[in-house]
Amino acid sequence: MNPAPVIRGLLDTSVLVDYREGWPGLILFVTAVRQTGQTEFSELSAMTLITRCQDPAELAHLQVFFSLSDLFDYRLDFPKGGRNSQSDSAAGPPDRRRRDHRRHGPRS
Repeated sequence: MNPAPVIRGLLDTSVLVDYREGWPGLILFVTAVRQTGQTEFSELSAMTLITRCQDPAELAHLQVFFSLSDLFDYRLDFPKGGRNSQSDSAAGPPDRRRRDHRRHGPRS
């Protein structure tokens, strides 16, 4: 594991998948991230983890993991007039909204 201090940030889908599969280095990494606060990742990453569940018990463990994490919505806004009405750079960055599962629960 890298000796640099862990800072918070969105965890990549591949990191979460390998963590859930029990890779020792990633278990240490995610544990270190949790010491700085809650793990953070996108809803797309959460959906990927859900699709990999093989039984109800694994899904229940995953729901606990989600309840201890911050999930972010990811939405792209496209210009109403079509692609040629604005340049891609003028459209701005994607909208990232934080979803707190402790208050709202997971989406159905």
